[in-house]
Amino acid sequence: YTVTQGGVRMLRRNLAAPPVDIVTIEERQHAVQSILQSPETYFSILNAFKSLPDLSTILPTLSRMPSSNIETLARHMERVIRLQRFLTGIIQLEIALEQPSSQSRLLKTIKNIIQSEDLTALAARMETILENQENMGVSTATQGTGSNNKTALSMRTRVAFAIRPGANGLL
Repeated sequence: YTVTQGGVRMLRRNLAAPPVDIVTIEERQHAVQSILQSPETYFSILNAFKSLPDLSTILPTLSRMPSSNIETLARHMERVIRLQRFLTGIIQLEIALEQPSSQSRLLKTIKNIIQSEDLTALAARMETILENQENMGVSTATQGTGSNNKTALSMRTRVAFAIRPGANGLL
């Protein structure tokens, strides 16, 4: 019933301790109703959530500086790429929530929370850096497949070209 690991955790928390505040329950019902009334909104939001990697597994490890060991740098680079994918997914979610059918108060609040020019600029900068790293290494594995490709081959290719000699090992 969920498409992300964060959704699984949230569903588990809500089943273990459901909200008892009637306003919260009604806000959630209204948000679900407004999403389900428009198939376009529903699928836009669904696709945005599907593209989100689990942030709780990315952030704790990014706060530590990687050692100069190449395997450690490769794992760290993979997490940076996942963070970039997360930012891109949040931007997709923001766009999905701009649709007229997602006008419940709860959905507007979510949109306002994730709406940020800094977030958009950071995602674009990370994508540019990662694409430049790939292009310098003559990579064709991700061409034509979109920047949000989740395949193992794409991830390995991005990591390989991002940490080759002379490249910045952190980005």
